[in-house]
Amino acid sequence: MAAPALTFVDPHERFRAALAELKAAAEALDPRIYDWTTKSNGHLNSALTIAAWRTTTVYEGDGWYAAHYGGVDDDRMLVERAPEHDRNGERWFRLTSWYKGRKASAYTPESCFVRDLGRKIGNV
Repeated sequence: MAAPALTFVDPHERFRAALAELKAAAEALDPRIYDWTTKSNGHLNSALTIAAWRTTTVYEGDGWYAAHYGGVDDDRMLVERAPEHDRNGERWFRLTSWYKGRKASAYTPESCFVRDLGRKIGNV
């Protein structure tokens, strides 16, 4: 009986298949994952980095939400729906915070809101 023929599998193809399986399993466990970063520095000590980006909040009505960035005077932001700014089927929000003692407002789409702010921490 002859030995089975060996098949060569390209390492890049193997990596892509394994990465796709890892992503599928991770997304099944955590549906908040919305994007991935994969970096390879083949010749450096840190040869591979894989990071999953996930949403950090959902809109639970107008109120105070945790701020994740240090550029504001407080650790929270006031979030209010701004339906007059909705476009392309996406909801928009008015964010109000205090920077260097001054009130500052900006508008953001829901796609940015759910990944840039933390959980709701209080009502208006």
